Amino acid sequence: MTKVSVIVPIYNMEVYVKECLDSILSQTLKEIEVVCIDDGSTDRSWEILAEYAKADARILPIRQENLGVSTARNNGIKKASGKYLIFMDPDDWYPEEDILEVLFEKAEKSGCHICGGEFSEYDDRTGEVRTEFPEQYFGYVFPNEGVIEYEDWQFDFGYHRFLYNREFILEHQLYFPKLIRFQDPPFFVRAMITAERFYAVKKVVYRYRYGHRELKWTKEKRIDLLKGIHMDMEMAVQNHLERLVDLTWFRMMEEFGKIIFEGIIEKEKNTREWIEKIYSILDKNRRERNGYPFYDRLIDEYRKKVETINVLEAGADAVKKTITFRVGEILLYIPRSIKLVFFR
Repeated sequence: MTKVSVIVPIYNMEVYVKECLDSILSQTLKEIEVVCIDDGSTDRSWEILAEYAKADARILPIRQENLGVSTARNNGIKKASGKYLIFMDPDDWYPEEDILEVLFEKAEKSGCHICGGEFSEYDDRTGEVRTEFPEQYFGYVFPNEGVIEYEDWQFDFGYHRFLYNREFILEHQLYFPKLIRFQDPPFFVRAMITAERFYAVKKVVYRYRYGHRELKWTKEKRIDLLKGIHMDMEMAVQNHLERLVDLTWFRMMEEFGKIIFEGIIEKEKNTREWIEKIYSILDKNRRERNGYPFYDRLIDEYRKKVETINVLEAGADAVKKTITFRVGEILLYIPRSIKLVFFR
């Protein structure tokens, strides 16, 4: 019997995927399968997978056209056969060899549908490992080991350090939303709300790598980020998870604020629409709670930023209508026209 299926979506990770696979295959729990979904890689990732699959029958390589990480993970869920599922990114790894064995045994004994451990980060630039985090990342570590009610925890990040009972996932159709960014928090929150509780293991079980690649934000990524935040916010409000509401709003304003407001400055219509949708949920929730200082401060900040941007945009539009601006445009256009005549 396959006890655990490790689902690994892969796209152009030839530099890191070997370390990832080696950390999985060296686990003391041997009754595992590694479901590797290559999402249309253009480097040697698929060739590396094929080589590993020949050497170890526990690796199940699957190739798909480039449909995105959510589709890759969802296909992995459908192909998996283990009693439990766990997810890993191809540039991360397990810090110890007994991780899967510990999680499996704790899940079996506790009877919980979800069982997970603590989180750690690895800075690829410096080699530094971090296991202590600021207050807003309280959920990366646990105060004690044992069963925790999600209502008492209300965290949304680090889904890949948890085992999920496969029958539970399939029964409730818990799949990743098809978003380019921020697709894992909605999956994780929905799974936790559905399960109601989980077993917390007081042990670091996952090493997350960062600082090795630059993320370039596009309009599509910004919109999907906001859609994911909106999903989290809706679930939090509907289930009266006030701490999660606050945390999600914090992520939007503090972690992703600069990225989101770049979209506003660029006059991305959809960006503003999704911000307003999120804000309407917050504003309604705040009124129902008879006000809340945290909201008051952040919503006031949001309003001030939008007002400032509106003033700047109005000023820019006014300048463009002036005679001076139009004359300047003509003066710039004339030299360009002359260049085109002589150098085309």
